[in-house]
Amino acid sequence: MLFGFILLLVAVGLVPLAAISLLAVRQAEVAVRAQAEAGLQRDATLGAAMLEQEMEGVLDLVDAYARRRMLLAAFQDASPAERRRHLVELAELRQGIVVACLADADGDLLDLVPETPGIVGRNFAHRDWYRGARERRGQYLSEAYLTAAAGAPRVVAAAVPVLDPTGEIAGFVIAGFGTDSVRAFTESFARSQGVSLTIVDQRGNLIAAPGDDRPGLVPLGDDPRVAAALAGRSGILEVGGKTPMLSSYAPAPTLGWAVIAEMPSANAFAGIEPIERSVYGGATVLGVMYVGLLGGLYSALQRRREVVAHLEESERLLHAMIEHAGALISVKDLDGRYVMANSRFGELTGLKHELM
Repeated sequence: MLFGFILLLVAVGLVPLAAISLLAVRQAEVAVRAQAEAGLQRDATLGAAMLEQEMEGVLDLVDAYARRRMLLAAFQDASPAERRRHLVELAELRQGIVVACLADADGDLLDLVPETPGIVGRNFAHRDWYRGARERRGQYLSEAYLTAAAGAPRVVAAAVPVLDPTGEIAGFVIAGFGTDSVRAFTESFARSQGVSLTIVDQRGNLIAAPGDDRPGLVPLGDDPRVAAALAGRSGILEVGGKTPMLSSYAPAPTLGWAVIAEMPSANAFAGIEPIERSVYGGATVLGVMYVGLLGGLYSALQRRREVVAHLEESERLLHAMIEHAGALISVKDLDGRYVMANSRFGELTGLKHELM
């Protein structure tokens, strides 16, 4: 009976303690997860803003160069040497510009640096930079492509139309910005945030990703994160694999590009484990103390029962000894009342045994 009562107290104490511990850990996990997801989403959004700022700087640079009066002459009556001088200046204005070229209003290539004689005069009206800049009649950042210039670097083109005094397009200034340079400044930002960044152009082709040196164009349009970001949506999800990753995606709306920020799930949710250790450790200590106290209570009660049983047995033995004694025996309390006597004493005194 006593042991069952102690077991009941154990259950009443430990079950709520376990439930509270599990609830506390669960709430902490939700809080840590929400904080990690919010931080990673912020990194993707900041990465997109940083990318827009960098690439808009390239566009503004080419746009300012296209507005120079001397440049208009390069499309009219300038010598090849004069055109080359303009292109060399443009290529040297910004680190990362690996190709600089001039094309006429129809998309025919007039000249470029680095020098690549075999393609001068070819028509490049099929290029995204030509269609975009002509349609907008203003600055345009193209999709990634492999340029026909010497070395065939992978670039995105910042293209700006040059307008004549009547407002007609006289030609185009194009600066091919190397995707290696895009990766360089995105990785610098990513390291400062403790994440990795993947940049994808408006057609879903890879521009930059950490450690990715695959040649040519790498299509990523089938990736649901890329598709969502190119559609203008932001979000976050976990990606399984050998190393599970927490991944967030965001659009770079002024460029039409997509940005994906990632970090290992183990790193993102690393704050959960210390909380679990603290909560479960504290609950274990409290549980052990509680069980120890109940164990002490059980021992004390058990000893009390043994003492009471011993006293009762001693009292029964005393009654038996008094009852069977040959002499008259009676016991009074301090107030003179009989508290114990044997039958023989009652018979001789006339007192009833139950009154003594």
